[in-house]
Amino acid sequence: MKFQTDTANILLEEAEVDHISRQINKILEEFDKRNIIEVLNRTIQSGAVAGLFARVTNVLERSPTNLSALYLAGALARQRPGREKIAFDYLKFGFNEGIKQGSSNDNMNDVL
Repeated sequence: MKFQTDTANILLEEAEVDHISRQINKILEEFDKRNIIEVLNRTIQSGAVAGLFARVTNVLERSPTNLSALYLAGALARQRPGREKIAFDYLKFGFNEGIKQGSSNDNMNDVL
């Protein structure tokens, strides 16, 4: 076999999804609004909404009070037609949980 290039070509979208995947564990460990919004925007731009939504809802099955997962689930659900009510429920629960956990209202309002 003879190849035209010496290296593998990776589609930009796939590289972006890989980058998101590497960031997500860190994001789920600590609520950092800047990182969450950055990953959310990258996810939407790369068309990986369904995959990340599945991942964060899986996290919520094990850790239902994870603020980062709640916010991401709500924000990602908003991107999917017909899931506006589910999105609101995740965001509402996340906001209330953030208050219970001692997050400042400013921190929560900036994200929501």
